[in-house]
Amino acid sequence: AQPKGENIYEWEGFVNGPEGTPYEGGRFKFEMKFPAEYPFKPPKLNFTTKVLHPNITDDGKVCLDVISEGWNPAVSLRQIILSLHTLFTDPNPSNPLVPEV
Repeated sequence: AQPKGENIYEWEGFVNGPEGTPYEGGRFKFEMKFPAEYPFKPPKLNFTTKVLHPNITDDGKVCLDVISEGWNPAVSLRQIILSLHTLFTDPNPSNPLVPEV
């Protein structure tokens, strides 16, 4: 992930579909927007590539504990991205945004 242009509050990156998952071979683009209060408030994360996933809505919103109720100012950008990658290998069925997936 890296800043999107000159704006350090907007980043973009990709998650490569993990091997052995239904997402294998896919490349999924995401954007992160950091509020002025960061790190005391978490970044907003959104996929711009459509992903059929129980924890990602049709418009790209993500249900990820580390940037919601589990937010802590000590959480690093690396930890957020690792958690995002883990979501592709281990979806969270107990907290689905799209239950029918």
